[in-house]
Amino acid sequence: LEVEVDQPMERLYEELVERTEAMGEWNPNVKEIKVLQKIGKDTVITHELAAESAGNLVGPRDFVSVRCAKRRGSTCVLAGMATQFEEMPEQKGVIRAEHGPTCMVLHPLAGSPSKTKLT
Repeated sequence: LEVEVDQPMERLYEELVERTEAMGEWNPNVKEIKVLQKIGKDTVITHELAAESAGNLVGPRDFVSVRCAKRRGSTCVLAGMATQFEEMPEQKGVIRAEHGPTCMVLHPLAGSPSKTKLT
């Protein structure tokens, strides 16, 4: 998957990394996200509560994830996956979902630094 986003990379980085807990304001799939622990300067453990889906066939879901953001020059790599975290046990009435490794690479679009290439 590859897409051009009509925002500069710095803006995307700010929204995806520095303002993680505000993700529910603009992502319709996220009801709430909280940073549970910071590990160094690049890694966090988060708890995400998914927004209800149409028909709510699956029921309320949540995730506990470890996320890492690394910058190398003009490129930013965001990676994450489900994890276990004793301080956030499964919640009553919510299905604890898991997701495999994910990765996004962000870098300014060649010839158009006000846009970002996301892969």
